[in-house]
Amino acid sequence: MKIINEQLTYKERAQIYDIEYTESSDHVFLKKYIEAATDILEVPCGTGRNILLYDNKKVCFVDIEIEMIEKIKKKTNDSNFSFICGDICTFNAMRKFDLIIVPREAFQLLIDEKTAIQALQNLYVHLKPLGKLIIDIYRFGKIEQNNQEPIYYNHKVNEGKYVINWSRSFKKKSIKRFSMYETDGEIVKIRYKYEFEKSIKYSEIQMVNYDYNKFLKLIIRTGLRVQQVFGDYNFSQYTSKDNRMIFVVEKDV
Repeated sequence: MKIINEQLTYKERAQIYDIEYTESSDHVFLKKYIEAATDILEVPCGTGRNILLYDNKKVCFVDIEIEMIEKIKKKTNDSNFSFICGDICTFNAMRKFDLIIVPREAFQLLIDEKTAIQALQNLYVHLKPLGKLIIDIYRFGKIEQNNQEPIYYNHKVNEGKYVINWSRSFKKKSIKRFSMYETDGEIVKIRYKYEFEKSIKYSEIQMVNYDYNKFLKLIIRTGLRVQQVFGDYNFSQYTSKDNRMIFVVEKDV
């Protein structure tokens, strides 16, 4: 097997994204808010993991990688859907939304506080008065209480060593993904290893390990107001024992 010591880029990952990200544990939760909304923004959208939730809704999908946008476009011909290739900090959709979704742990990829604030400010601009913004945060560093941990992270189990996440078929070929993590202060480094049939590639992401108070301060600094914080996708109110913090915030009139 040929070992390729180079990163599997986000652009390249678009080709396997549909088999890489199949989690749907958040769908019932998101569906409740989607049903009550009329004009929705999802950022980042990837290749459209959540697209089937948006029947009969007006939706704008945003992602920084054009390959992701091209893949999601091929999944639909719905005239209510629009697409933007852009950065969460700077994109301009030229309209406002009554629901904005930042799914799973995506916001935690903004590891610089200045960048995180810029993103929140841009989302604020795109939010209608009394509109809702959902940001899904995972708290790394303790044993999972509600069995909703990301597939790439298992507390202490894959710390400093690769553990297999899944083995799946793509275009009649086998792909295996492994992950490991390391913690450096408030930053969690996730390393992936992809075993293709004839090669191995690697990639790495870094994520901020927010606690409740730190993320709450960011929300307040950008003029948003917390409506609710849930500790899991079953709508239970967040407690200090929960690993997940699903912030539902509003923009005042």
